[in-house]
Amino acid sequence: MIPDFLKGSIESSYWADLSKAALNGDFSSIKKRYEDLEASDPLMRPFNGEAGTKYYKPFVQSVAPKILPTIKESIRKGRPPEIVISFNEIDSTRNQLGIPGFGSRQDVLYAFTSERYQNWGPTLTGMGFTSACMSKPTEMVVTMAPRFLALGKPDEEIRELSGTISEEFYETTRVVFNELSIWQRYKDFCNSKGLKEIPLEDPCFDTVLKVKDQLESLPYGLSAKLEINREILLKRLKEIGPDSSDRKIKTLLGTTGPRETDIGQEQIVLKYITEGNYLQKLLGGQRIEHIQSNIKMKPNLLRDYKCEVDALYRVVGQKRVVLLEAKGKEDISRAQLYGVYETFRSSLPIDWDLDVVAALVNEPSESQRSSGFKKCIDLVKVGIAPNLPQTFTERLLEVKTQSHFRWLIP
Repeated sequence: MIPDFLKGSIESSYWADLSKAALNGDFSSIKKRYEDLEASDPLMRPFNGEAGTKYYKPFVQSVAPKILPTIKESIRKGRPPEIVISFNEIDSTRNQLGIPGFGSRQDVLYAFTSERYQNWGPTLTGMGFTSACMSKPTEMVVTMAPRFLALGKPDEEIRELSGTISEEFYETTRVVFNELSIWQRYKDFCNSKGLKEIPLEDPCFDTVLKVKDQLESLPYGLSAKLEINREILLKRLKEIGPDSSDRKIKTLLGTTGPRETDIGQEQIVLKYITEGNYLQKLLGGQRIEHIQSNIKMKPNLLRDYKCEVDALYRVVGQKRVVLLEAKGKEDISRAQLYGVYETFRSSLPIDWDLDVVAALVNEPSESQRSSGFKKCIDLVKVGIAPNLPQTFTERLLEVKTQSHFRWLIP
């Protein structure tokens, strides 16, 4: 029998089919369900260069053939269905589909276990497989546990005052993280050097050549900030050739409009948490000391893969570590939260305690927006099962919201 704890995670009609198969061994309805879903699933078809399917198709087509055998075996054993899939299997399918090579092995697997790659298609999701958890450096386990942490209504909702973060902070993040267009960089260069600016508002290739000649005619030995900018300009201008259309030239120069990048919602969240003592409030007023930010390549001693977390704190006066994972969005996967917990738990002494906190950015409601609030920051203390179950599915199901504070940001 499929364990009862999965009942709430699976569609009721599908649960009835699974129960029927467990009682009389009749898998015909489950098989038909799979075949119907597979026939309608674009991710189960050959790769024809469709945008956004490079990673999904190899993943889905590697996992799907294992679904029916896994379900049969799980019913026989009375355990939740779990599909073990390796990077090598996914990469082999990628090669068969004629898709260009992937990047880092762990990065590919991590994308399916975190909140990144969410479009798993009807075959996997319709058969109940909606999440995955890293089990080895090049392997993950696909499960029927719900993928994302459920938030619900916050325990406390706090209206933040304006001015908590200075305008200087926002200006600095914009300056550091936004890439200047060639056009703006050239204007700044001319202004700083006292050069006569060649107009680029309506450029063509001849205009680009004039700018290149102007920059190349300057002697070397400029100050570092001017010389580096000149070399960047020359490098970027070489990307424009005589066959480039005027429209393409405008786009490359950045004269079609600003090209602002995301200045880092996660960094803004962390800044609010620091300035407003959010963690201290979430943890009942306990004094918190920041230890380190942006921790990377922390080894999981149990599974031999490496993990990262945004910030680490210590509760003063206690043997208690607090891990903070910040997202510039409203979703965070249970597998990611469990992964950072297991990784740091594996290296802590037994008499030390460990808390995991998620910080998420949400959009305010219409009424909150009309009151002048632009963002919501949800700070969630995550509960991990005190007595750790055996299967990955059960472990992910036990990743739950323990306490939840929400700050409304003007």
